[in-house]
Amino acid sequence: MREPFRSLADIARERERLDARRRHHGQRLQQHYGAFRDPARRRKMLWSSVKSLFPRDLGTWKDLFTTGGSMAASGFARGSRSGGGRLFWLGLSFALPFLLKRTDPENLRNMAHEVGNSFDRVRDYFRKRKEEREARRAEQA
Repeated sequence: MREPFRSLADIARERERLDARRRHHGQRLQQHYGAFRDPARRRKMLWSSVKSLFPRDLGTWKDLFTTGGSMAASGFARGSRSGGGRLFWLGLSFALPFLLKRTDPENLRNMAHEVGNSFDRVRDYFRKRKEEREARRAEQA
């Protein structure tokens, strides 16, 4: 437990110390939020987090698809509005682990590679559309 303050000067020093600490953390928060104001940095953080969702090694992919895939599919089934959608996602949640246990590791590696390529293509597509949109705006201005 902390000792009680002996004088008003001790209180003033402690208050100044705490104010300096608060200002320091406030500046750090401003820098942190400044990163989110920049659209390019936000995009980079988003793609980095999306890529980190997908593991590099094959065993983890298999685990991800069997357990995580069935959980995700059953979650989609719960959120689905139509009965047919629920039935589809529920069936997928049961079939996915069964199918992936029988999948050849080389095929799984190819699937993982293609998923990565697809993300790259989607990112390039959006980047290209943005550049075209900016070029049209520059021509109109």
